[in-house]
Amino acid sequence: MRKLLFIILLGLGFTSYSQDTTEIIDLGKYKFSAISIYSDANKYEYTSDDLNLMYDIIRENVESEFAFHSLFPASYKTKSVSYNGISFIFTRSELRSIEFGISFSSQENRTNWFIYDKYVRVDTIPDLDHTFYLDTAYRRFQGAIEDLTTLNLNFRKIHRSNPKKSFIAYGGFGFSMGLSVVSRIITQSYQYTYLKYEIDSLDYFNFSKVYDYQQNPDKIYEVSQSLFARLYIPFGVNLAFSTDDSFFKKLHIDIRSCFGFEHQQVFGNAGYLRSFYTFGLGLRYAI
Repeated sequence: MRKLLFIILLGLGFTSYSQDTTEIIDLGKYKFSAISIYSDANKYEYTSDDLNLMYDIIRENVESEFAFHSLFPASYKTKSVSYNGISFIFTRSELRSIEFGISFSSQENRTNWFIYDKYVRVDTIPDLDHTFYLDTAYRRFQGAIEDLTTLNLNFRKIHRSNPKKSFIAYGGFGFSMGLSVVSRIITQSYQYTYLKYEIDSLDYFNFSKVYDYQQNPDKIYEVSQSLFARLYIPFGVNLAFSTDDSFFKKLHIDIRSCFGFEHQQVFGNAGYLRSFYTFGLGLRYAI
């Protein structure tokens, strides 16, 4: 389903481009009109398939103790990745523009947590009706965090409402390419012991008091670079600071959003397509 939506989005983009092919190629007809700086937060919903592909990277690059752990359910959750960037905006008419930009991110991406439990029977307590078993439980958590520093080249084609108004709505089509210039797996681990009771073949865990808590030093492993390709539909509004002042009427708050798909290809490993949505804020200044 995701691949189908990706193809549809790609087709819509090329359809949009084909309507104005000569316009886009002939950059001499465009003039540099504005500059924008922004900070975006991309929200990703990592699925089990995505995390299992990361697990393959872990097994190839990280010590073998990860191989016998089971994937902890807390790994399946939404992750936010921040991108800071700058765009240069070129217009041919008041309503249509193209944007070229660069963005940067240095943050944790996918995270896998593994859990390992070991039980040692320490006591048996007979009763008239039941037999109670008391175990000392040893639990170890290990996390593997994908830590990437990426550089991205971005392109957007935007259609705007009346730019002379203080409220300007816009929408369009965009794509970007990114490369991780730093690619690492950071592992974290900690362990503790607690008590487990077994009554009539049912297990009861006592986490109210834990013992022998120990957190181990982080370990860092260099891994292969990742290549990113993103297709997305941007939309948002620009709000002018003023309609009268000669300086502030050119300065706009950019409330940004988009929905799209991202393909991450780790060199030497399988790639994966995931959806994302974005919310961000920026400043746009008309030249």
